[in-house]
Amino acid sequence: MTEPLSHLLGVAICVGCIGLGLLWRRLPAWLLLPILAIKLSIPVTYFAHYYDGTWNFLDDFTYYDESANLVALGYSPYELLATDEGQKVVTSVSGSRHTFYYVVNTLAIQLFGDFYSSGVFLNIALSIASACLFAKSMERLGFEPTYCRWLLAFQLLHWEYLSWTSLINAKDTVVELLIVTTLYHVIRWQQQHSLLSAIMMIISIYLLTTVRLYVPPVLFAGITLSTVISSKDIRAYVLLLAGSAASLYYLRNYSQYLNSLRFDDFIYGSIRFILTPRPWDISVEKSFLFWPSIFQWSTMPLALFGAIHMWRSRPAVRIYLCVLLAFVLFYGVFIYDPSPRLRLQIAGLFALTQFHCMWTVFHWLFQRNESWNVQIAVNQMERA
Repeated sequence: MTEPLSHLLGVAICVGCIGLGLLWRRLPAWLLLPILAIKLSIPVTYFAHYYDGTWNFLDDFTYYDESANLVALGYSPYELLATDEGQKVVTSVSGSRHTFYYVVNTLAIQLFGDFYSSGVFLNIALSIASACLFAKSMERLGFEPTYCRWLLAFQLLHWEYLSWTSLINAKDTVVELLIVTTLYHVIRWQQQHSLLSAIMMIISIYLLTTVRLYVPPVLFAGITLSTVISSKDIRAYVLLLAGSAASLYYLRNYSQYLNSLRFDDFIYGSIRFILTPRPWDISVEKSFLFWPSIFQWSTMPLALFGAIHMWRSRPAVRIYLCVLLAFVLFYGVFIYDPSPRLRLQIAGLFALTQFHCMWTVFHWLFQRNESWNVQIAVNQMERA
């Protein structure tokens, strides 16, 4: 099941050019080029020499296979997305309204060829775009350029992205991009009341409903929680009530899923969601998560410290922390074990808290070292 190396190298070069176009103004060349080399060498090596389907999930291969059939039938991404006939066909294929990722896979196959890796490479490009937009959001919230630059580098090399987006054709990469896009335009709308931002929010939320139906209400819950916490205006509470009513109406046809929820042990469920899988109990099908799971376990104290410090010192970022909390609690109340790949939807938020802790500790150590040097210089002057 391995794929031709020459083809993989050609696709990697194309995606690398996309990455260069997105990142060249944000990262210096000495940092940008190694990052792209790492991100692209993993899928090239894997699909050229090791790919045998062991790490495939059922739905990821289904997305590729059905999308390849749609391309063979002559359907383009535009037809599937914007025409009545295309919508009927893709809805019939998906069996639900979750159709957008078939469109994404169709685009990947048309761009990069009829290979499973095509969706993976497109997801790598989308993850780079998501990281850039996330860093741009932090700039809008007042973080210094150096902070945003290193946050971007950290996110691009984060273990969640290097594992999931480099090896698996997972639709949660698209979910994360749409979440990041929505949050960016929420912030932009709050700052500028831009009509374009309002339109982009509507488009992003609509597309989210065609990838994972439950994500928009959870995202809205996090945004509303942030609004209520940050505002003493009575209108914030009216927004909370209106949003709750809208969410219940939105999910009225999916009440059967409420039987899958448990609210009596959501703390354990939330911790399980954050720390799944356990490094010492990983099946062969998920063995590619061994090292990422070790990093995830070892950096959770950093994430907790970073989240608390950001909450106290950066009130503007609370919208991201509230969204993170909303998703963790939502997945925490499911009876079944949530797949660790669902964490990819909010991997950027986890990366933010982890990075902020490391950044804060580094600055504390640097300032402490400077104070020591000043004290040594003063002592030497006094002795002289």
